[in-house]
Amino acid sequence: MEYVYHYTSADGLKGILESKSLWATNAEYLNDFREIKQGIDRIKSLRGSLSEFSQIKLEEIYAKYKNIPLDVTQKEMRSKDVHLANQFLNFLWNIIDNNTIDEIYTTSFTTKSDSLNHWLTYGSEQTSYCIKFNKEKLFDDEYFRQRKF
Repeated sequence: MEYVYHYTSADGLKGILESKSLWATNAEYLNDFREIKQGIDRIKSLRGSLSEFSQIKLEEIYAKYKNIPLDVTQKEMRSKDVHLANQFLNFLWNIIDNNTIDEIYTTSFTTKSDSLNHWLTYGSEQTSYCIKFNKEKLFDDEYFRQRKF
């Protein structure tokens, strides 16, 4: 089992526990929002291969959610029944195309369970916390549909 870690302050941990959710930060307010800009530029350069990959993943998720065979899903993806799913995918590409960074939110994770840099950057002078998450659960769309995050 693989894990990822989220570093935070005492106030951050309290907020996570009380709200039972992780908050995402608007990319414009990050310490270095240029990282997001560079990421967008990189994604744009890989758009062709990513479009094909994202369409395949979207089809797989839809097939799993509807509990129907993948080949049937691939035919249905062109129908009006999944029009919203295709609109969502187009919405994401539109954000990337237009570099509307104010619409991008992020939450940070790392694979390092004990990083001095993370302790100092994301905690506070008095206390810092490192929360461990099961990586599989973070990528399990069914897990998130059943919970409020």
